[in-house]
Amino acid sequence: MTTNQIIAKEGYKPLGFSLFFLLFLYIIDSSSIIFFLFSLLSLFIAYIYRNGERIQEDDCDDVYISPIDGKVISIESKDDFIEIEISHGICDSHLLRAPYRGEIVDKMLLNGAGLPLKHQNSKTVNQRAKIDIKSEERVVGIEMLSSIFTKSLNIYKNIQSHTKRGERIGFFLYGKVFLKLPSNTRVKVNVGDEVKSGVSTIGYIS
Repeated sequence: MTTNQIIAKEGYKPLGFSLFFLLFLYIIDSSSIIFFLFSLLSLFIAYIYRNGERIQEDDCDDVYISPIDGKVISIESKDDFIEIEISHGICDSHLLRAPYRGEIVDKMLLNGAGLPLKHQNSKTVNQRAKIDIKSEERVVGIEMLSSIFTKSLNIYKNIQSHTKRGERIGFFLYGKVFLKLPSNTRVKVNVGDEVKSGVSTIGYIS
Protein backbone atom coordinates (compact mmCIF):
# COMPACT_ATOMS: atom_id res chain seq x y z
CA MET A 1 0.00 0.00 0.00
CA THR A 2 1.23 3.50 -0.79
CA THR A 3 1.46 5.56 2.40
CA ASN A 4 4.22 8.09 2.92
CA GLN A 5 6.48 7.35 -0.06
CA ILE A 6 7.32 10.39 -2.17
CA ILE A 7 6.33 8.48 -5.32
CA ALA A 8 3.27 6.23 -5.54
CA LYS A 9 4.23 2.58 -6.04
CA GLU A 10 2.49 2.56 -9.44
CA GLY A 11 5.17 4.97 -10.65
CA TYR A 12 8.18 2.84 -9.70
CA LYS A 13 8.45 1.01 -13.04
CA PRO A 14 7.97 3.96 -15.44
CA LEU A 15 10.22 6.22 -13.37
CA GLY A 16 12.83 3.50 -12.92
CA PHE A 17 12.94 2.82 -16.67
CA SER A 18 13.22 6.51 -17.42
CA LEU A 19 16.04 7.04 -14.91
CA PHE A 20 17.91 3.97 -16.16
CA PHE A 21 17.77 5.21 -19.75
CA LEU A 22 18.72 8.69 -18.54
CA LEU A 23 21.83 7.28 -16.86
CA PHE A 24 22.69 5.42 -20.05
CA LEU A 25 22.39 8.65 -22.08
CA TYR A 26 24.45 10.53 -19.49
CA ILE A 27 27.31 8.05 -19.91
CA ILE A 28 27.15 8.35 -23.71
CA ASP A 29 26.59 12.08 -24.12
CA SER A 30 25.08 14.27 -21.41
CA SER A 31 24.96 17.26 -23.77
CA SER A 32 22.63 15.63 -26.32
CA ILE A 33 19.07 16.82 -26.93
CA ILE A 34 17.81 13.29 -26.17
CA PHE A 35 19.36 13.45 -22.71
CA PHE A 36 17.65 16.78 -22.11
CA LEU A 37 14.28 15.42 -23.29
CA PHE A 38 14.56 12.33 -21.08
CA SER A 39 15.46 14.57 -18.13
CA LEU A 40 12.20 16.41 -18.68
CA LEU A 41 10.35 13.12 -19.09
CA SER A 42 11.73 11.82 -15.79
CA LEU A 43 10.64 14.98 -14.00
CA PHE A 44 7.19 14.72 -15.58
CA ILE A 45 6.79 11.08 -14.52
CA ALA A 46 7.84 11.95 -10.96
CA TYR A 47 5.26 14.73 -10.95
CA ILE A 48 2.52 12.48 -12.33
CA TYR A 49 3.09 9.85 -9.64
CA ARG A 50 3.70 12.24 -6.77
CA ASN A 51 2.38 11.17 -3.39
CA GLY A 52 2.15 14.21 -1.18
CA GLU A 53 0.49 14.58 2.20
CA ARG A 54 -2.87 16.35 2.36
CA ILE A 55 -4.57 18.32 5.15
CA GLN A 56 -8.35 18.51 5.22
CA GLU A 57 -9.76 22.02 5.01
CA ASP A 58 -12.50 21.06 7.52
CA ASP A 59 -11.76 18.27 10.00
CA CYS A 60 -15.22 18.15 11.58
CA ASP A 61 -16.67 14.65 11.94
CA ASP A 62 -19.74 15.35 9.77
CA VAL A 63 -17.79 16.18 6.59
CA TYR A 64 -17.42 14.27 3.32
CA ILE A 65 -14.22 15.11 1.45
CA SER A 66 -13.22 14.70 -2.18
CA PRO A 67 -11.78 11.27 -3.03
CA ILE A 68 -9.80 12.55 -6.03
CA ASP A 69 -8.35 15.67 -7.62
CA GLY A 70 -10.34 17.11 -10.49
CA LYS A 71 -13.23 19.27 -11.60
CA VAL A 72 -16.89 18.81 -10.67
CA ILE A 73 -18.79 18.42 -13.95
CA SER A 74 -22.23 17.35 -12.71
CA ILE A 75 -24.33 17.01 -9.56
CA GLU A 76 -27.48 14.91 -9.78
CA SER A 77 -30.09 13.84 -7.25
CA LYS A 78 -31.02 10.19 -7.83
CA ASP A 79 -33.73 8.12 -6.09
CA ASP A 80 -31.79 7.42 -2.92
CA PHE A 81 -28.43 9.17 -3.34
CA ILE A 82 -26.68 12.23 -4.75
CA GLU A 83 -24.15 11.60 -7.51
CA ILE A 84 -21.25 13.99 -7.97
CA GLU A 85 -19.22 13.47 -11.14
CA ILE A 86 -15.58 14.55 -11.11
CA SER A 87 -13.38 14.76 -14.20
CA HIS A 88 -9.86 13.62 -13.30
CA GLY A 89 -6.95 14.75 -15.47
CA ILE A 90 -3.51 13.33 -16.17
CA CYS A 91 -1.75 16.16 -14.30
CA ASP A 92 -3.85 15.77 -11.15
CA SER A 93 -2.67 13.82 -8.12
CA HIS A 94 -3.80 10.25 -8.71
CA LEU A 95 -4.09 8.90 -5.18
CA LEU A 96 -7.67 7.93 -4.32
CA ARG A 97 -8.63 8.82 -0.75
CA ALA A 98 -11.54 7.79 1.44
CA PRO A 99 -14.24 10.49 1.52
CA TYR A 100 -15.41 9.25 4.91
CA ARG A 101 -14.46 6.74 7.59
CA GLY A 102 -16.01 3.30 7.71
CA GLU A 103 -15.87 -0.33 6.61
CA ILE A 104 -15.32 -1.46 3.04
CA VAL A 105 -18.50 -3.42 2.27
CA ASP A 106 -18.18 -3.78 -1.50
CA LYS A 107 -15.35 -3.70 -4.01
CA MET A 108 -15.15 -4.37 -7.73
CA LEU A 109 -12.39 -4.00 -10.32
CA LEU A 110 -13.03 -4.90 -13.97
CA ASN A 111 -10.34 -4.75 -16.62
CA GLY A 112 -11.35 -3.45 -20.01
CA ALA A 113 -10.53 -1.34 -23.02
CA GLY A 114 -9.16 2.19 -23.14
CA LEU A 115 -11.66 4.03 -25.29
CA PRO A 116 -11.97 7.83 -25.04
CA LEU A 117 -14.80 8.69 -22.66
CA LYS A 118 -16.68 10.40 -25.48
CA HIS A 119 -17.04 7.04 -27.22
CA GLN A 120 -20.55 5.62 -26.84
CA ASN A 121 -19.26 2.25 -25.61
CA SER A 122 -16.74 3.54 -23.05
CA LYS A 123 -19.09 3.09 -20.07
CA THR A 124 -19.53 -0.59 -20.80
CA VAL A 125 -16.13 -1.74 -22.11
CA ASN A 126 -13.53 0.48 -20.39
CA GLN A 127 -11.71 -0.49 -17.22
CA ARG A 128 -13.80 0.46 -14.20
CA ALA A 129 -13.99 -0.02 -10.47
CA LYS A 130 -16.19 0.69 -7.47
CA ILE A 131 -15.83 0.72 -3.73
CA ASP A 132 -18.50 1.21 -1.05
CA ILE A 133 -17.75 2.46 2.45
CA LYS A 134 -20.32 1.98 5.22
CA SER A 135 -20.39 3.95 8.46
CA GLU A 136 -23.32 3.30 10.80
CA GLU A 137 -26.34 3.47 8.45
CA ARG A 138 -24.65 5.58 5.78
CA VAL A 139 -23.04 4.18 2.64
CA VAL A 140 -20.71 6.24 0.46
CA GLY A 141 -19.92 4.87 -2.98
CA ILE A 142 -17.06 5.65 -5.35
CA GLU A 143 -17.13 4.53 -8.98
CA MET A 144 -14.26 5.07 -11.41
CA LEU A 145 -14.27 4.89 -15.21
CA SER A 146 -10.90 4.86 -16.97
CA SER A 147 -10.26 6.68 -20.19
CA ILE A 148 -7.51 5.99 -22.73
CA PHE A 149 -5.13 4.30 -20.28
CA THR A 150 -5.79 0.65 -19.46
CA LYS A 151 -4.61 -0.92 -16.21
CA SER A 152 -4.70 2.53 -14.61
CA LEU A 153 -6.80 1.53 -11.60
CA ASN A 154 -5.78 -0.04 -8.31
CA ILE A 155 -7.71 -0.41 -5.05
CA TYR A 156 -5.59 -1.00 -1.96
CA LYS A 157 -8.35 -1.94 0.47
CA ASN A 158 -10.20 -5.25 0.74
CA ILE A 159 -13.78 -5.96 1.79
CA GLN A 160 -14.28 -5.87 5.59
CA SER A 161 -11.23 -3.68 6.10
CA HIS A 162 -11.67 -0.27 7.71
CA THR A 163 -10.52 3.11 6.51
CA LYS A 164 -10.15 6.58 7.93
CA ARG A 165 -11.36 9.68 6.16
CA GLY A 166 -8.57 10.95 3.92
CA GLU A 167 -6.68 7.65 3.95
CA ARG A 168 -5.19 6.47 0.66
CA ILE A 169 -7.38 3.67 -0.64
CA GLY A 170 -6.35 3.38 -4.28
CA PHE A 171 -4.79 4.80 -7.41
CA PHE A 172 -6.56 6.16 -10.49
CA LEU A 173 -4.63 7.58 -13.44
CA TYR A 174 -7.16 9.21 -15.75
CA GLY A 175 -10.92 9.33 -16.31
CA LYS A 176 -14.04 10.10 -14.31
CA VAL A 177 -15.01 9.51 -10.70
CA PHE A 178 -18.61 9.24 -9.54
CA LEU A 179 -19.07 9.96 -5.85
CA LYS A 180 -22.38 8.72 -4.43
CA LEU A 181 -23.50 10.32 -1.17
CA PRO A 182 -26.64 9.82 0.94
CA SER A 183 -29.65 11.73 -0.39
CA ASN A 184 -29.84 13.99 2.67
CA THR A 185 -26.27 15.28 2.22
CA ARG A 186 -25.86 19.06 2.25
CA VAL A 187 -23.66 19.46 -0.82
CA LYS A 188 -21.12 22.28 -0.64
CA VAL A 189 -19.55 22.15 -4.10
CA ASN A 190 -20.96 23.43 -7.39
CA VAL A 191 -20.48 22.41 -11.00
CA GLY A 192 -17.20 23.85 -12.23
CA ASP A 193 -15.44 23.74 -8.86
CA GLU A 194 -11.91 22.35 -8.67
CA VAL A 195 -11.49 19.84 -5.85
CA LYS A 196 -8.49 18.23 -4.16
CA SER A 197 -8.48 14.71 -2.76
CA GLY A 198 -8.20 14.58 0.99
CA VAL A 199 -8.62 18.36 1.20
CA SER A 200 -11.81 19.75 -0.34
CA THR A 201 -15.09 19.48 1.49
CA ILE A 202 -17.77 17.99 -0.76
CA GLY A 203 -20.70 18.07 1.64
CA TYR A 204 -22.00 17.69 5.17
CA ILE A 205 -23.99 14.95 6.89
CA SER A 206 -27.53 16.06 7.72
